[in-house]
Amino acid sequence: MSSGKTVALSKYAQHKYGIAAQSLIDFEVGVNCGCALLAIAGADGQLAEAEFQWYIDEQEMVAVDSEAFQEYIEILRKFDWKNANLEELLSQIKFNFPLN
Repeated sequence: MSSGKTVALSKYAQHKYGIAAQSLIDFEVGVNCGCALLAIAGADGQLAEAEFQWYIDEQEMVAVDSEAFQEYIEILRKFDWKNANLEELLSQIKFNFPLN
């Protein structure tokens, strides 16, 4: 169930990914996507700090800073990617917009 929290996307998201600026992403969907990506990146048994920092930096450019966004980043920083259940994370990703 969604908390109703959202994160707004930036003009950079529009430029780089073709997603309309100020589009709202459901908080839980964003968290599950981000955590799934970290689990995939670490599937070889390591997640280099440079890899992790690149993802955080990209997220900071893609999203508009807000309380919800800062909470999202904090969740990513604390996420235990080594013990993640990727199937469970992916099953929680629901969206109602077209993909490229």
